[in-house]
Amino acid sequence: MGSQKTLLVVGLRNPEPKRIRDRHNVGAQVLLSLVKEATIKQIISDTPPWMLRDDSLTLELDVDKKCRLILVMSTVSMNDTGIPVKQVMDRYSISPDSLLVIQDDLDLPFGKLRIKKGSRDGGHRGIRSIIEHIGTEEFMRLKVGIGRPPEGVEILDFVLSSFTKEEREQLVGVYEQAGEAIEAICRDGLEATQNKINAE
Repeated sequence: MGSQKTLLVVGLRNPEPKRIRDRHNVGAQVLLSLVKEATIKQIISDTPPWMLRDDSLTLELDVDKKCRLILVMSTVSMNDTGIPVKQVMDRYSISPDSLLVIQDDLDLPFGKLRIKKGSRDGGHRGIRSIIEHIGTEEFMRLKVGIGRPPEGVEILDFVLSSFTKEEREQLVGVYEQAGEAIEAICRDGLEATQNKINAE
């Protein structure tokens, strides 16, 4: 039997309906786009519904014989994301080396993607919570650039604001690229994918 690599992919978000389109929720939007694309391309034969258990929604995708994704969206506040992440890691016996967290990043230009592993939280409370609950910084991050706030706009107000119509149109391609990067990490490994994405 061939071995299938499993990657646990967490899309950071605040779960309240009014927060769905926030810049802070771009991680979860990447996952939702990935599931939609997987269904359209019929990568999987039957898309199961998101399963609610403990403090998260999970969905399993078999991309191919080499790659299986477990997608996770928290049902608790962004600042407590570490709780459901630890729950799901324990449930599936996932090590930190197989954890990929998708997050928004203020220090990246809008729409830029960067892949890192083993860095500090950079002031992101969702990342900080995960580090505190799983006890290590040694996990992968896929950072999606949202840019800096305009002059006179507070950071908190900016990250909790919605993308503009023009930005949402551009994000379609960004989400597609992010989805391809997730699958590539699962199939080809971190270093090869990192070299490609970070060079763009």
